[in-house]
Formats: sequence, C-alpha cells, structure tokens
Amino acid sequence: MLSGCLVLLLSVTFTTVAEASNVAGQSHKEQAELAKKNALAQPKLVGPTTKKKIYDTLLPYFTKNYIEAFITENFWETEKGLIKK
Repeated sequence: MLSGCLVLLLSVTFTTVAEASNVAGQSHKEQAELAKKNALAQPKLVGPTTKKKIYDTLLPYFTKNYIEAFITENFWETEKGLIKK
C-alpha cells in the first residue's frame, strides 16, 4: 500500500511539475522550488483533517482533479474527519 501511495505521489508531483513547466516565463529554479514546496506540504496532512484543509494545503501545487485523486487514494472518511490510510 505504501508503494502505491508513493507511485501516486510521484506521478502527481511529476505531472504538476510538467504543468508548471508550461507556464510562460517560469524558470527551472522556480519549477524546482514549486516541486520542493509541494513535497513539504503533503506530510503536514496528518491526523483527522478536512477536505478544506487538504485543498488549502495542496491547491498551490496541484489541480483540483489531482487533489481529489490524492484524497481518494490516501484518506479514509471517519466521523472525526479524514484520516490517512
């Protein structure tokens, strides 16, 4: 299961970086910084959380479709909120 999460994380990260490379005028340094911030943001999503918190944390780095896929693959919905699988 951990390897599945890692594959999803890496594929989303690389896709996000690829999307970022399409932004006119964005340097390689800016793209690398975006990927770094993305990698640092995800571990903050621990314990019971909400979709809003996940979106607020990840939206600067991912599209809404990828965030939904990330939530589906990595979280269970409980009475206390979303928890990591």
